[in-house]
Amino acid sequence: MSFTSRSPRVGEIDSKDYYFISKEKFEKLIQEDRFLEHAYFFGEYYGTSRDTVQELLEQGKNVILEIEVIGFWQIKRKIEDFVSIFIYPPSLEHLRERLVKRQTEDKENIDRRLKKAEEELKEIVHFKHTVLNDNIEQALLSLTQIITSEVGSD
Repeated sequence: MSFTSRSPRVGEIDSKDYYFISKEKFEKLIQEDRFLEHAYFFGEYYGTSRDTVQELLEQGKNVILEIEVIGFWQIKRKIEDFVSIFIYPPSLEHLRERLVKRQTEDKENIDRRLKKAEEELKEIVHFKHTVLNDNIEQALLSLTQIITSEVGSD
């Protein structure tokens, strides 16, 4: 489960979608090194609890994180054996259409997200696997095949 300093969007529930905390609390947790990875994105923090991931790994569970490229690099420096998958849109224009259709962002935020996506796409070569997110069923099948090949079908 990820932490964020942003306010919940319509329909989001604390402790289900994210742990919603204040910026001050988030910054305190950063100073205490409580995040496996974290990023500052459009004025808000996002991060993954180091303790939660460690607990799950100690229980023998596989952990899937949905993170930004900056988080990928932070984890790559800390954990030797992990599988990375870059999920990408068919085009930036297609991504723009998706963001507009969601109706959760204003034009300025959409433009910033697209600029960030363009930068992050340059990092795709550093990931072990890639998945084109053009068709949800096909993307899910590709993800399932990658995960099964990496960790088995337990």
